Order: sequence, then C-alpha cells, then structure tokens
Amino acid sequence: MAQPWQSGCTMSFSHEIENLPNGSELCFVNVDSSRIQMQVEFASAGGLYSPEATPETAHAMEHMIFAGSREYPSARDFRDALRGNAAYANAYTFDDRMEYHLITPRNGADKAIDTYLGAIDAPLLAQAQFDTEREVIREELTGYLSNPNWLVWPHVETVLGFNPKPMQYHIDTLNNITPDDLRQHHRNTHAFDTMRTIVTGNLSDHEKARFIERLQGLSLSPVANVLQVVPTPTAGGDIGKVVFDSASNVNYLMGKFGVAGGSETDRIAHNVASKLLYSYPNSTIMDGGREQGMIYGANGGWNAGILNTYDFNMTGKVSVANAPRFMRLVRTALQGALELTDVDTLERAKTYTIASQEMYSQSNHIHSGVAAQLRQYGRVRTDEETQAIIESLDIPTFQATMRRGFVGGITTGTIVGKAEMLENDAVVGEFQETLNYLGKL
Repeated sequence: MAQPWQSGCTMSFSHEIENLPNGSELCFVNVDSSRIQMQVEFASAGGLYSPEATPETAHAMEHMIFAGSREYPSARDFRDALRGNAAYANAYTFDDRMEYHLITPRNGADKAIDTYLGAIDAPLLAQAQFDTEREVIREELTGYLSNPNWLVWPHVETVLGFNPKPMQYHIDTLNNITPDDLRQHHRNTHAFDTMRTIVTGNLSDHEKARFIERLQGLSLSPVANVLQVVPTPTAGGDIGKVVFDSASNVNYLMGKFGVAGGSETDRIAHNVASKLLYSYPNSTIMDGGREQGMIYGANGGWNAGILNTYDFNMTGKVSVANAPRFMRLVRTALQGALELTDVDTLERAKTYTIASQEMYSQSNHIHSGVAAQLRQYGRVRTDEETQAIIESLDIPTFQATMRRGFVGGITTGTIVGKAEMLENDAVVGEFQETLNYLGKL
C-alpha cells in the first residue's frame, strides 16, 4: 500500500481575508470538510502581558474563559451546551497571544458558535469556579517542575531579552490572582485591534455573512490597553545550567540552543535541519551512541512570537562517564548541519521533511496547520508552495540560512541534568566547546 508521501497528492488552501469595521481581521480558509473549525486569537494577550506580580494571570484567563458565561453560568452548563451539538472548545496561552479553538459539525453549528463566542465576549469569571480552577492550575504548574523543557525555557528567555520568573514563583503567586484581575486582563487584552479570527470549512456566502454579523456584534474594547514588551537580546555564549533530578537511574542530559530566525525560507531550512540533526551522519551518531548505552534524540521548535526564534534540543539519557562523548556527538551533529557539503544527505533530509509535512496536512491537523501559517506569515501557504521552497534548498542556500540563524546574536546554550552531571568539568567543557564553535561562525 502506498504511503501518503508516495501518492503525490497535496492539499491546497484558498482563503479570503476580511478587515471588519470593528477593527478585527477575519480569514476564511476554504477546505472541504464535514466540520467547521474556528480559531479566535488575541495578540498581546499571552503570558508576557500578565502583571509581573502575578505572571499566571493570562494562564488563569485561559482556564476560566469557558468556565461559564452569561447564558451558561457554570462550566458544566457551558460544556453541556457544546456537547449537545457534538462540538468541542479549548483555550491556549502562549508567551505573546491567547487562542480559543472550536470544532463543530455543520449540523447545529450556529448554536455552538454562538455559545463559544458568548464566552469569549463576556466570560462569567465566578469566584467559586475560580477557586476550583486555581488548584487545577497549581497541579499543572507543579507537574512542570519535573519537566526539564519547562525548567530550561526561562534561561533561554533571559538571553532573548525577557525577564522571566522561575516556575516556583508562578506557583507561589497563584493565590494573589482574583476574578477582578481576570476581568481587568480581559478588558485590557481582548480587543478588536488585536483580534484575528480564522474559520476553516466549505462555507456558503450566507454562512460567511453570518460569521461577519456575529463578530461585529461582540462587545469587546476597540483598542487593547497593554504595556508594549520590547525585548533586548543579549549576546550568547554563556552556559545556562538547570539541575534536574530525574527519577531514572540514568542521567538526563539536554543541550538547548536558541537561535535567531527570520524569513520563511529560514524557518523551512531549520525544519529540514531538525531532521538532519537527528540522523547525521546516519550511522555514526545513532549507532555510536547506542554502543555507549546512550539514548539520543534531537528536535527543533519554532517560536513565531515577539522574536522569531528557533531552538534545538539535543537530548540523551547517559551516565556521567558517557556524557562528554554525548556532548561531542551533539557538536558533531551541529557541525554536520552547519558545514554540510554532501548533497545526498541534504536530499534525504528534504524528502523526510516533505513526507512529514504532507502527512500533517492530510491528517486532522489541517486547521492548526493553516492557522500557524497565517499567524507567522499573514497568509496561507499551500503545501505545494512549501514543497517548492524545500526542493529549492541547495547546499549554498541551506548553509547560508543556517548560519544566519546561528550568528544572529542570540545563540545560547542551556544544559540540564543531575547536580553531579553539571559539576563534571569534562561535561561542561564539552558543552562550552560547542558554544565556542557556534560563536566563531
């Protein structure tokens, strides 16, 4: 049976953007589907725009937005109203923005959409519900204390120019947040001038007109009232260290490298590089690591927030004795990507990237995929356009875009592990050599 990437079929999206009289933007993405998917997002409303004394305010807003509205005064009432239409809603907080998602069948969509928009427009924010939800947030944050990725990120944010608080501070200040704080955050950040709505589906002109009518009828503030966050990146090169006492009897070691990003080609090239880092060279790193009893992995993440950044995680479960070798393998992988000259290796990474992208588009993630494209680039990029960019990457172009990222002035490295790992001079020395290499590019 042919795999999806062997079929040659890709999915294209046409779209229409409406600038509404209230100042918000609405984008219809035309996709054949039995469901309507809707996303409302507010820029300048995420975690970075919470008060310094209560950094979890935006996160608390996320938990409370669908916990009751004027029409449905409790979380259960709201959920039952959606479930009655086989619809589903969820909310997400990012550093720079907040997103509210809805998935609904076409049959009964009107009721589900009105219920969803009613909560975004006028959440109830009741004290009793918040007292319950606050403990849910506390459990969630406490769980992050055992996740090395969450413990590392504040160190990367510091180099990017932000002034983050440690996770424990977020937990300790939860009790200081009140429903009135949430109402103030909603008034200040949920405004038409920072609002973008994305709707996917095969909609008739009448259905599109109804969406415009609904959005025009919301009672949000015309203009957001938020402090402008202007990060000042610092020069990279210093090692960030985070002690992480894994429950495993082997050490968890992670190197995280934050780099600058920028253009559409940069983002796609870094995506290809993440595939390359995991397998370069195909035998030496993976097999060499396994010979030493190491579990090795690599991945990359793109943050298209206030600063376009990209981060690579190079992760291993290793003994202290094997950790220096692991760090040398990490450096070999980075050098392999940044100094790539082998055309066949690049072509394999490109094929892997195209296959991953096609499977993503043909899955149930169509909506989030096109929403991410809109958020990052202000337009919908079809799969064919993405594939054309990937296929156009030759060795000189790939090297140029990778080096632009790693010499962007905000390259940093953060290492996570048990205390005995971070106190080992050989481990830290190898990690520093990797940063020194990046600093010479």
